[in-house]
Amino acid sequence: MRFSGHDTFACRTTWLYKGIDFLNTRRDSENQLVISKLNGHLPTIDLGVGKNMVNAIKHWLLSFGIIDLEQNDFSEIATLIFAEDDDDNNLDAFIEDKFTLWILHHEICSRGYASIYSYFFKEYFKRKSTRTFSESEFIGALASYVKGEGEKLPSLKSLSSDFRCLIDTYSIKKSKKATLEDNYTTLLTELDLIKRTDFRSGENDTIYELNTQAAENESTTLFATLLLKSFASSKNASISLDDVYLQLGTLLLLNRDTFSKILEGVATDFSSEFSFKQNEGTGIQELQISPKGTWIEFAKKHHY
Repeated sequence: MRFSGHDTFACRTTWLYKGIDFLNTRRDSENQLVISKLNGHLPTIDLGVGKNMVNAIKHWLLSFGIIDLEQNDFSEIATLIFAEDDDDNNLDAFIEDKFTLWILHHEICSRGYASIYSYFFKEYFKRKSTRTFSESEFIGALASYVKGEGEKLPSLKSLSSDFRCLIDTYSIKKSKKATLEDNYTTLLTELDLIKRTDFRSGENDTIYELNTQAAENESTTLFATLLLKSFASSKNASISLDDVYLQLGTLLLLNRDTFSKILEGVATDFSSEFSFKQNEGTGIQELQISPKGTWIEFAKKHHY
């Protein structure tokens, strides 16, 4: 498990593009990326941010899967933001499209580089009866989870820093000290997945609440794209509806009934690639995925 690395800075909307552009123009002699170029003082001048923010930009590039460390190059998801040959071909360079935000949300939660995001959306609420939480309540549960997984427990200060960064990533600050830049340029606040309430816990912590309706009215194109991104690693895949829900529905904060209806809509709108079938051995209904291309090709064809 990995915690910290962001130097307390939630990802700003322009940072991913800035980081991509910076690294792309500083490839090595074999045309590979050199992520260490984001170390030292040079990036602070070229990126126009302080040293701690440079460290944060590197962290978010890795957390959102923009860089493939094994290939020393940009990942497929980077092509949504950056087009190397012609800037006019950028699909969403400055991430102004909510569709792109959902894809980035899915990426940071599913790849696990920044461990707190996967735990928060996929594990924390499994056995929790409410959709409200506080910092101390969450940190206690996270610490128990880390120890239960046999991992070395970071300091509680480090876990709290990660928690506050997660909250700032998804929720507009109510503090009078928060600037317009804090409130309107943090990457995933538009998704409205986490709300700050006016209530306080017994420990005087702010009470937060999940918005379980945030994704309900998104297009079937988005859900189809995320299904392909999650499961279409082989030519034909059959996945139980329970697994589909646990891997995708939970990340979108949807209840099972709502998610099932959405899957029905996906199968109706994109019947050549999605259908339902009953497993002959178990009798359990499964989602059959027959992709015609990659998830990003699908997104480019049907959305961008």
